[in-house]
Amino acid sequence: MKIMYSIYSESSTYLPADNWDPKNGSYYTRNVLFNFSILLGILQLLIIYWFVLVLRIVYRVIFLSNLEDSRSDSESDGNDDENKRSMKEKKTE
Repeated sequence: MKIMYSIYSESSTYLPADNWDPKNGSYYTRNVLFNFSILLGILQLLIIYWFVLVLRIVYRVIFLSNLEDSRSDSESDGNDDENKRSMKEKKTE
C-alpha cells in the first residue's frame, strides 16, 4: 500500500503533470497514472489472495497433518457412471 501511495503522491515531484508529447516520447498524464494505479492495485490483491492460499496449505500440513492429495486420479469428463461401467467390463475380461 505504501508503494501505491508513493506512486500517486510523489510522481508529480519527478514527472511534470499532464506531460503529453509523443514526439519526444513523453506519454504521462493523470489518466495514465490512474490506470497504472488501478492495475497495480489489482495485482496486489491477486498476490495477497495467492499468499492466503499458500498460508492455508502450510497451516493444514503443519497443524492438521493432512497430507492427502484431494485431486482425482482419473481424467474423466464428468460421466462417472460410464467410467465405472467400463472399468467393470475391463475387470470381467
